[in-house]
Amino acid sequence: MESGQFIGPDGMAGLLGAPKPVWLAPAATDAETGRRLWELSERLTGARSNRQEKFS
Repeated sequence: MESGQFIGPDGMAGLLGAPKPVWLAPAATDAETGRRLWELSERLTGARSNRQEKFS
């Protein structure tokens, strides 16, 4: 495996099956999308991360 590869099921519609490298949507690696998702998750769950680093 290489850095950045995504592993998912190889079966019908990617729902079941043995693991294999699969296509990764560009939004899945977008830092701004990740930041917004993290902030929304914190707000909705009330859980807070103790991570000091910022999304880059």
